[in-house]
This record gives sequence, structure tokens and C-alpha cells, in this order.
Amino acid sequence: HGCPVSVGRDWTLSELDAAVQRGPHISSMEPDAIKQIQLEAREKQQQGFATIHKWDELRMNHPRTLKLSPLAVIPQKSRKYRSILDLSFNLLVNGYKLPSVNE
Repeated sequence: HGCPVSVGRDWTLSELDAAVQRGPHISSMEPDAIKQIQLEAREKQQQGFATIHKWDELRMNHPRTLKLSPLAVIPQKSRKYRSILDLSFNLLVNGYKLPSVNE
């Protein structure tokens, strides 16, 4: 099950909803990037490395420590894109700014 790690306080449902509504980094919204992300996600699911959940289904029964970070993509020489998480994003919920992992 891996090594225990502190991920900060649990996010509220309104904070998780705000992260979902914010969506991915703009770099991952290009049509080619979307195709690449969907292809990689399906491959990882088929290989047993990932499970794909729809937010509407996961929302009311999510892991207590769930955190969401926007997906971003960067160009690569060996393939079109590489997916990364944008851990520097700022999320504003009800006038309160959640700290990023870098703060």
C-alpha cells in the first residue's frame, strides 16, 4: 500500500467541486492533446494501472483524502505530448485561496 504521507487537510466537497469546475490547464485543451490524454488514460486502464471515474459518480463517494490537480501537457521530442500535473495552480473557493503544494 505504499508509504504513508501527509497530504494536508481533507478538502471539502465544495473545494473538490471548485477544482473540477476549474478544469485542466489550458495546455491540455488543444484537440490533439485531448486525444492523446484520452488514449493514454484508456491504455492505463486496460493495463490495470488506472481506473477512470466520472465526477458525478465519484462525487458522493470519494476517498476522504482526495485532492485534484489540473492536468497539463508539455511537448516532447519522442512523442507529441507528455502529461503532467500543474501543482502550482491556485484555487479560489468562496473567496478563500487554497494553498498550493508549493506553499
